[in-house]
Amino acid sequence: MRRRVGQVLRAPLPRVFSIHRPLRTNRHVAALLSALWPGLGQLAVGARRTGLLLALPPLVLLALAIGALVSPDRLERLAILLDPNVIVAVLVLEGVLVLWRLVAVADAFRRGNGHARERGAALSAVALVFVLVPSAFVWPPSDTSQMVFGPCARS
Repeated sequence: MRRRVGQVLRAPLPRVFSIHRPLRTNRHVAALLSALWPGLGQLAVGARRTGLLLALPPLVLLALAIGALVSPDRLERLAILLDPNVIVAVLVLEGVLVLWRLVAVADAFRRGNGHARERGAALSAVALVFVLVPSAFVWPPSDTSQMVFGPCARS
């Protein structure tokens, strides 16, 4: 077989070949980032306003918690957390935060590029585990408060 000048040898293309997308716009990576902190996945895919709106409430709660811990009367503030009514309120707040994080993960997944059933689907599963497992043992709040304070009431 004779080749002409300038002719390029081409290997046959495989039947199925993958096109690699940038990781920061991949829907599975975006969902994992939003599971780590709400809004990170949105920021990664370019939805800045939504990312900031989703990141702000948990950031405010974190700032309030840090402020309470570094205040001079931190022992009094921590003692307030031992009140059963406050514990139930904190557990309800935890449930709201779980819903907030699930919305952030779902929105980041929706905004990302790629197919839902590709190799990165395991990342989305890990994202859901990050969101759901830490909160699963405290729900419903009434049962948790009974587990915590039930032995004290019987004594």
